[in-house]
Amino acid sequence: MLVNLQANQKDASEQKAICEEEERLTNIQKQEANALRDSCESDLARVLPLLDEASKALEKIKQDDITLIKSFTSPPPVLDIVMQAVVVALGEEGQVKWKPKDPADPSKGKE
Repeated sequence: MLVNLQANQKDASEQKAICEEEERLTNIQKQEANALRDSCESDLARVLPLLDEASKALEKIKQDDITLIKSFTSPPPVLDIVMQAVVVALGEEGQVKWKPKDPADPSKGKE
């Protein structure tokens, strides 16, 4: 009976060591996950006000503004970037036929 107790105690000690190691690894993963969560929350807190501001600016766009943009035969590069962002913000990425022009090649885009 004493031999069985010693064998059981040895097994229990081994299981305890395994559990302690798993707990240590789990705590490391928890710390990493918490750090990632904190980083994401920080980034989100910084970006959400910008998104809100951009949404409000989009609401102020008038038809005359769109007409003016369409009238450009060669819009400034910054306008091209802004319009791409608007398309993405409105969720129209697959809906708009977008043919970016290469400013170095004047033959492109003349269709």
